[in-house]
Amino acid sequence: MNKTKIIVKLEHFCEVNPSLSEFIGRITGLINAENFVKLMSRLDIESNPRKPKESSVTKEIFETLQQNPSYFHLMSKGILLSSSSCEKMERSRFKLDFEHNGFAQPGILDGGHNTFAIAKFILSHVLDESEIKKIKDWEVLIDSWKTNNEELSSLFKDDEGVDFKFHIPIEIIFPRNNSTETLEAWGDNHRDITHARNNNTQLTDSTKDNHQGFYKYIKELLPATVKDKIEWKTNDGGQIKVADITALALIPLSKLPKSMLPVEISPVKLYNSKQFCVETFRSILEMKGDDGNLLNGIRSGQMFDLSNTVIMSGLDLVKDLVDLYDYIYKEFPSAYNEAGGSFGKIDGVRIYDPKHLTDKKYSKRPFYTKFFGRQITYQYADGFIVPLVVGLSELINCDGKIIYWVTDPKEFLQENLKSILKIYSTVIKFSNWDPQKVGKDNGSYELAAGAMRMAISEHKFRNK
Repeated sequence: MNKTKIIVKLEHFCEVNPSLSEFIGRITGLINAENFVKLMSRLDIESNPRKPKESSVTKEIFETLQQNPSYFHLMSKGILLSSSSCEKMERSRFKLDFEHNGFAQPGILDGGHNTFAIAKFILSHVLDESEIKKIKDWEVLIDSWKTNNEELSSLFKDDEGVDFKFHIPIEIIFPRNNSTETLEAWGDNHRDITHARNNNTQLTDSTKDNHQGFYKYIKELLPATVKDKIEWKTNDGGQIKVADITALALIPLSKLPKSMLPVEISPVKLYNSKQFCVETFRSILEMKGDDGNLLNGIRSGQMFDLSNTVIMSGLDLVKDLVDLYDYIYKEFPSAYNEAGGSFGKIDGVRIYDPKHLTDKKYSKRPFYTKFFGRQITYQYADGFIVPLVVGLSELINCDGKIIYWVTDPKEFLQENLKSILKIYSTVIKFSNWDPQKVGKDNGSYELAAGAMRMAISEHKFRNK
């Protein structure tokens, strides 16, 4: 059985004449429940910048299918599909191919929540109510669908099938042929069509950038435990925003030659402007020369592929920075205390200690670091430590060919964090122990950088 191709039957279909669209074909029509089940065996949600999940919208769609199925095709905009090819056959049937052709990711471009609700409704005919209630997101839905594939197919047997009375509006777009000109037009316009069709709920820039491949290189180098926690696309369920990763990435990229930086990277903005981090990261990668061509990568249809080895070497340091961020967060309280402070007494700081259940400052449950989930005793706003994390740029150099650590950063922090805090802790006192003031003050970053440079000098002297 071919895993990417499927034949579906459309009712009341209509085709757009090639004279209106030379490179991209478009077919609209209706499909019944049986053909929807066939499609679900091949469909992928990766082409949609937003991942569907249970919501008030999907619940309303589910109720419509229960209470008013005959009018569903009039009440729903249905599903927009992208297919790498579409071959018209006899009896209103079409052969679709959902294999990635290298220019655009085929699958569901719009209507993900419709697809989720319809699939869940059909599953309700083979699963009991308690199992249906467990289906809250796309991954669980697909697992359940695959597990019950045979039972779903049996719903349409003539002698014992279910009479589903609804039809689903469907729209299919596809490249008209396999010529290079057509496929390039297909890839370029595919991205714009996807984003335009999803404009009823504004997509974040990071979601769009992920959809175009700007984070592909970072994804490949991050540990799986970290990568899986990041919300790469809207409704992905990640605990960490992409902007937090781009902020870390801009620390080594700030060492690029000025000719490779479209804007100055302000340390404060790495803390207080996540939009700046996302936009600046993208602008560095897709920087163009005087001739209008990309300097740091290539585009294949909608997808961007990074090729600049200097930028790659800088991004290689991100996997260290997520670990260093967690290390600083964990060790900061004790280093602050050794510098003469009393971290636990700061407003907003919470302490894990199940013995103090009556005091709101204490928690009976432990806390965990942001990226690797390591157990820690203190929970606090990261404004206190961001200047130190950004200050790690003092340990980074760029020789024009590669961005690299001048010394092992973990060993450096293990040896010097306490002495750095003796200098840096003063900024916390002068900011009235307010983490937001610390994170938003240029002086915090200057003091952190100065403390780092002093520690580097002492580190070099000790290790001669």
